[in-house]
Amino acid sequence: MATLAPVAASVAMWAITSSPFALMFAFLGPLIAIGSLVDSRLQAGRRERKEHARFAAEAEAARRAISHEHDRIRQRMLAASRSAATLIPASVHDAERWRHSPGALPLVLGTGPAPSGIELAGDDDHAVGGAGEQSVSDAGEAPARGKGRSRRRRADRERARAQLIGGLRQDAALLTRAPITVDATLGIGICGPSVLAKSLARAVTIQLADRLSPADFDLVGGWERWHTKLPHFRAPRDPVATNRLDFVRRSAGRSHAERFVVVLAQTEDQLPRECRVGLEVSGGEVRVLRHPHLTAAHGAISSVPELFRAELISREEAELYAIVLQRAAESEGLGPSRELPALCDLGSVWDVSDDSQRGLSVAFAVDEGGAVILDIVRDGPHAVIGGTTGSGKSELLISWVLALARRYPPDVVNLLLVDFKGGASFADVEQLQHCVGVVTDLDRDGAERALASLRAEVMHRERALAERGLRSIDDAVSAAEAGLPRLVVVVDEFAAMVSDFPELHSLFSDLAARGRSLGIHLILCTQSPARAVRDSVMANCTLRLSLRVNNAHDSSAVIGTTSAAELPQHPVGRCLVSVAGAPPRLVQVAQAAQGDALDVVRRWGGVLPARRPWLPSLPAVVSGETLQRAAELEGVAVGSTAFGILDRPQSQSQPVAVWNPREHGTVLVVGGHGVGKTSALAALAGEGPATWLTGDIEELWDGLVALTGALLGAERSQTTVIVDDLDAILARCPDPWAPALADMLTTLLRDGPPSGLRIALSAQRLTPVVQSLASLCDTRLILRMPSRQDHLLAGGQGAEYDASAVRGRGWWRGERVQVVAAGAPAPRQPLAPATARMGASEGDDDRSAPSARLDFATCAERGLVVVTNRPVAVTSVLCRLYPGAPVISRLDTLPRLEELAGAFVVADPSTWQGAWLALSELRSRMPVVFDRCSASEFRLVSGNALLPPPLAGRGGGAWLLTGEGEPRRVQMPEGL
Repeated sequence: MATLAPVAASVAMWAITSSPFALMFAFLGPLIAIGSLVDSRLQAGRRERKEHARFAAEAEAARRAISHEHDRIRQRMLAASRSAATLIPASVHDAERWRHSPGALPLVLGTGPAPSGIELAGDDDHAVGGAGEQSVSDAGEAPARGKGRSRRRRADRERARAQLIGGLRQDAALLTRAPITVDATLGIGICGPSVLAKSLARAVTIQLADRLSPADFDLVGGWERWHTKLPHFRAPRDPVATNRLDFVRRSAGRSHAERFVVVLAQTEDQLPRECRVGLEVSGGEVRVLRHPHLTAAHGAISSVPELFRAELISREEAELYAIVLQRAAESEGLGPSRELPALCDLGSVWDVSDDSQRGLSVAFAVDEGGAVILDIVRDGPHAVIGGTTGSGKSELLISWVLALARRYPPDVVNLLLVDFKGGASFADVEQLQHCVGVVTDLDRDGAERALASLRAEVMHRERALAERGLRSIDDAVSAAEAGLPRLVVVVDEFAAMVSDFPELHSLFSDLAARGRSLGIHLILCTQSPARAVRDSVMANCTLRLSLRVNNAHDSSAVIGTTSAAELPQHPVGRCLVSVAGAPPRLVQVAQAAQGDALDVVRRWGGVLPARRPWLPSLPAVVSGETLQRAAELEGVAVGSTAFGILDRPQSQSQPVAVWNPREHGTVLVVGGHGVGKTSALAALAGEGPATWLTGDIEELWDGLVALTGALLGAERSQTTVIVDDLDAILARCPDPWAPALADMLTTLLRDGPPSGLRIALSAQRLTPVVQSLASLCDTRLILRMPSRQDHLLAGGQGAEYDASAVRGRGWWRGERVQVVAAGAPAPRQPLAPATARMGASEGDDDRSAPSARLDFATCAERGLVVVTNRPVAVTSVLCRLYPGAPVISRLDTLPRLEELAGAFVVADPSTWQGAWLALSELRSRMPVVFDRCSASEFRLVSGNALLPPPLAGRGGGAWLLTGEGEPRRVQMPEGL
């Protein structure tokens, strides 16, 4: 009507007015119709867009509401489930702990999809704020008026809206990252790689331990050490499987007690029937292999998804949580048993502590109430342990040492372990970074040095505290402020140690008296404390532990009662502990497992080993370069010679060994065969001028003659005189010359040092003659002797003797020394012409040197008188060598003296004795040679009281007597 009305009106106006302009109004109808149609379409589009925007906004608001509700539900589920992740870290006081009531026990295994319980109200058209109703109405009109393309577009929008609403419904119904729980009463079996399976099992075990009270449930079994730290743990009487653990309710008279089972397996087939829940862990995800509610009704969401993210717990986190639970149980007086166990694992107690920061409190034993904490600083400062063989003394010491090393770093506590029971007691803990050394009776040298170094350690600690202005280590807030870790000296079999080293009684008495202020603590273990530990030590050992002992006397000496003598033989490790005279209490010592020491070493893997309170043993070989560097650092005085390295454990130093002739005088080196006497003499000789008098009798005799002659001449020299193998030389020396040789050595030793001579001798054995000479030596260097008796005879102490000493190891002025490994000694020319006769010039005739043998041909130029015990042989050789010279062998046919020039007159000693007048005349004209004659024959024939020089070494030696009356050596011709 609105379209036709303008047309009818324009026709009527034209009929009345006959004006053609009136017909123009006829066009308004179609225009109005077209405008109305266009306006209708535009309004419909606006409404549709507005409605679509409103629907999208409401859908987004619904999505946010769903997400918020999911978060609220998720947090509520997490708070209600008490997963392992929320329990770590835990506090000792937790009001919700141990609140389980009989019935289902949900445990969190991880996170994954789960039903949320949220439903969107209405059908698909009204689910989101009634948006569907308006959309459907508009969509019904629009297709009736629009074209096909518009209809398709609106239909697509409608389907998108329906899909969005369906998606919102699905999102609302499904809760992601929700805690996935299972009922622990079904029994849980876990399989897969061992590391992942154990990590998931820890999460399950932690939740069971949190929900089940140790007052009602016992933990039996387990596969990891931290299980034993849980307050529920009960050591089984019978062997149990190592791949499962059971929390069992204590019940009297019930054969089927409430039980919660956790089992580890490699495959599902190995899981027992009692595990109705089977899980497989792989790559951090858990696949549910079996569960009573694994499948859900069609279209519904299962409460247990087939795949979800696992909640994994490390062993360290589990151990910390177990310790917290243990403390909580102790504070509430809960536990699996109030009886003293027969066996306790060290790993179950060594992390229990009283949070003391100043002492050394550790737990290595248990009583009826749980772990027993002992502090050697607070309860000591020293401890005495008594116990007979097989009572568990060594095990107690090992557990105590490991507990200390487990809790405290090496910069807080150091351990010195002394084993006088065969050397094997501390083999497992020697590798600890806290261990500054293990002293055993198998290494007496090392034991002596280490124990002697304790005196030096006392002085070192006194100096360190004084430098920091501290009177006691207790005055320091920490070990870093004191600059000293506490040193715990652990002695296994104290009685054997003081028996081998009686002088240690006074040392340990001093340590017991002053140890507290210096941070030195003693743990003395012995079978017979009443006899071994003196009152001065026992009075300062207020921490007393007694295992089973043989008699009441030893028990009373340690704990003040006879109870320790009444302890049973089994179980091993039963011990009575008394602190500061308090009544003893019965404990069971925890036993260390095989890998405990390695665990402690790994715990402090990045920490440097502790400082040793003594220097290492002397090296077996000291090189010349090493000695030279040490001598340069220390500075050796002029006139002194560095020859080795000294060992001074009492002062924790190893200085250079120095021979100062002005202070030390003459040195006698004594030692057995092959121990380095000659090398020691070479080291003592140094690099200065040296005269070696060796085993050649001729050289030794001539050298001594020259030296004593120079002494009589009041000549001074800085020459070093070396006499090697003195006892062998004197033993080989023929009888007529031995006393004279000894007399010259006596003169040299008595008068040589005042004249400036530096004298060093060596001998293997102190024979009576050598002993008389040794009394003139001021200092002795005693190397290894064949026996202890020889060592004592050489002037050493019986306790110093070491049959296994290396070459060059000895004693110098009461201190152990290692002589430098010197190279080849200087050429052993006893006395070169320039030094044999002190003050002689280079132009002197070498033949006048005492060690020279004159040439026979030179001496025979004017003829010779030969006194020999082999006249026939000598006559034959002379005739052959001197064919033109007369050789006379019959004295009754002697020509006149004038005719004997260049002749050889040969006869035996007895013949010459009968012709003494002829011999006197001949001696005035020619030299006399004594061949193969004894000293007595020489004196009888020559009438000379002088002792001729000895003949030794190479053959062909004879004496030559000239008109001067001094016998000389001559070398007989070849063939004689």
